[in-house]
Amino acid sequence: MIGLLKANLAQPGGDVQPIAVSDTQQRALSNGLTVLVQRSTVVPAVSMQLYTKGGLLADEPGREGVSNATYTMMRRGTTTKSAQDIAVAVEDLGATLATGSGNNTGFVTATALAEDWPAVMELMADVTLNPSFDAGEWGKLQPRLLAAIDRATDRWSGELRREFRKAYYGEHPWSQLMSGRREVVEALTRADLAAFHASRLNAADSVLAVVGDVDPDEVFSQAEAFFGAMSATAEATFVLPQPADPTPGLTIIDTIKPIAAVQVGYGPGMTRDSDDYAAVQVLSRVIGDFPAGWLQQELRGRGPGLVYASSAGAATGLVPGYFTMLFNTVPDTVDEALERTLGVAERARTELIDNATLARAKAKMLTIEFFGRQSNSDLAAGQALDLLYGIDDLTGRDFLAEVEALTAEDIRAVAQKYLTEPVVVVVCNEALDEQQLRGLIE
Repeated sequence: MIGLLKANLAQPGGDVQPIAVSDTQQRALSNGLTVLVQRSTVVPAVSMQLYTKGGLLADEPGREGVSNATYTMMRRGTTTKSAQDIAVAVEDLGATLATGSGNNTGFVTATALAEDWPAVMELMADVTLNPSFDAGEWGKLQPRLLAAIDRATDRWSGELRREFRKAYYGEHPWSQLMSGRREVVEALTRADLAAFHASRLNAADSVLAVVGDVDPDEVFSQAEAFFGAMSATAEATFVLPQPADPTPGLTIIDTIKPIAAVQVGYGPGMTRDSDDYAAVQVLSRVIGDFPAGWLQQELRGRGPGLVYASSAGAATGLVPGYFTMLFNTVPDTVDEALERTLGVAERARTELIDNATLARAKAKMLTIEFFGRQSNSDLAAGQALDLLYGIDDLTGRDFLAEVEALTAEDIRAVAQKYLTEPVVVVVCNEALDEQQLRGLIE
């Protein structure tokens, strides 16, 4: 790889070419697909990422798992290429090609060396637009998806996440993990996958981002050639399923795991495009950072440590998420650890953080943002998702300025706004004093 880099950076006369990083250009294709292109010659490589609104949010309530299965299958053969043909083509080009589905989007991503990106983009478009959903391939993949659903709760964190989402989101699609419901995936046919793909993939709800050593005009031209056939709009308009406000309270779940795990969630939360996003992210750092965060200090730094692991942060997306704090411990210390955790929220609502704490939290947030924009793939994903989420800040400069401008009063204000009545889920293998726990919450 070092030799390849030197070969690409060196001119015939032996001089080194200067690195070029341009501003992102944005255009719409004839079908309305938004394409973002940023030229960067830092490395002789290109990242191409296509995101479409939907993911778990596109699954009908009670039918969660269709989007994940559909996108996972898209790479396993097209109308002109078998799964083996695609795998060989990607391998021969030294490229990558992946498909998947998340909470908010379905995606097709690829990376390639600079000289190969048009060929890889053509493969990417074929996988996106022309998946065959071959019955034989589905017969191989379906058991793997079912096994992944079964394995998702093998660890305490997966089981807690599943039970919390059920308690917090009720009948909303986000009540399920991204892999979906076992009974739904078990009953899916290739016809179901093809129907979902045909009804959901569309240009209006999608963004293609390309970052790397490219000529932007050539990218726009090739994108038109390869992705111009994408349907302009979906068969049925995608309407974001809005979750109901969560019902505060306590849910206790029995488990066979020899541990107690607790998740506290506050909501309704915010969407990714909220004006409060920067402040809540800094609040997450104040509370959740290791080892100086307030939650860490309360649960692990004050007296004998009460927990094995703990964390805090905000979940956001196209619909409102939540602010959460969670930990695992032994059954005997659940009540004390929960009381301290709720005390952290009370402290955030009432106390003005000191200048040193605020400066540390801001610096951590700026560092996270900086390191999240280092690779071509980071940049492409961030720009595409920001645009889909309604954020007009492709460089990240506006977010950085917002973080820098935050005051202690701003942090307390968002704590007072979002850290109100908690939804608490406890997963434990021993009987607990439910009345005492409810008394802490109420």
